[in-house]
Amino acid sequence: MIIHDENQLFVQQLDMDEIMVEKKNLGQQDTQEGCFVSSRLTAPLASGESLTFEDMQGTEFQLIDSLKQLWQVQGLMQSSPEDSKWAFLLEWEEFSLEEKHSHYAKQAGHELHLFLFFKDKSYFELFVAPFLGNKFKKTFLDHWLLGNTSLLEGYLTNQSKLMRLEAHEVILLLHFVVYSGHPHLQQYGVTLANYANARARVTDKTAFNKLFDKVMKSKVNELVKVVPSFAPPT
Repeated sequence: MIIHDENQLFVQQLDMDEIMVEKKNLGQQDTQEGCFVSSRLTAPLASGESLTFEDMQGTEFQLIDSLKQLWQVQGLMQSSPEDSKWAFLLEWEEFSLEEKHSHYAKQAGHELHLFLFFKDKSYFELFVAPFLGNKFKKTFLDHWLLGNTSLLEGYLTNQSKLMRLEAHEVILLLHFVVYSGHPHLQQYGVTLANYANARARVTDKTAFNKLFDKVMKSKVNELVKVVPSFAPPT
């Protein structure tokens, strides 16, 4: 026994009966049930594709299959006051032509042009493409939206031009290679895909896990409505 303060020190040895301390093995134990690991994965599915879960009891999933759901998830992951200006896109399909013109006049730009290219191709072809075609100085995205094959191929054969592209532009360039229908471009597919994956690779696993878990917990109770045969794990 030791007692001390700023001025003195007291030490005394006391005899104690031997006490048996029960020990607990905290190491990994052999078990017939096997071992378990957790993983976080995302899987994009095109129309008509399916995804099979090997163990539904041990799987928790979130299905995002609409623009509104994607908007809500984006808000969970990263939101800013500027995001509210794009809320009109959720109702774009319901707008009259005059209403579409009004919103386009206010928000015309790369973001809206790309949205219209995929979500309202007829409006894009009738009103956006002619405007882009008449631009004196075109950007990479302008050329991509207009399908200017020769100019896009220049990024595949010129490494310095490719390196200057943003990550989302590299992905669009890969989209061009895959869906262009030009056999001579397929040789760039694998190399460009590897480069795109490297640019998009997550380096901060902790931040990724936090965002992933936030999305998973956001509307887990609604999974029953989305897929009636599956119930969320308890």
